[in-house]
Amino acid sequence: MSETESCAKPGEHKVHMCQLRAEGKLEEIDRHSEDPKFACNRCGAEADESGYLCQPREL
Repeated sequence: MSETESCAKPGEHKVHMCQLRAEGKLEEIDRHSEDPKFACNRCGAEADESGYLCQPREL
């Protein structure tokens, strides 16, 4: 199973934290995780908004 197949919103995967990490976009990750309210059930990343995660859950 590819990374986007396990993503609930594969069309939006390019802005998800795991993809940003894979692309080395650490500053963007920092901007979207200053006050995390959600965590990804797939990779464990935390984000301010659920739209930056493949399988978000509230913290």
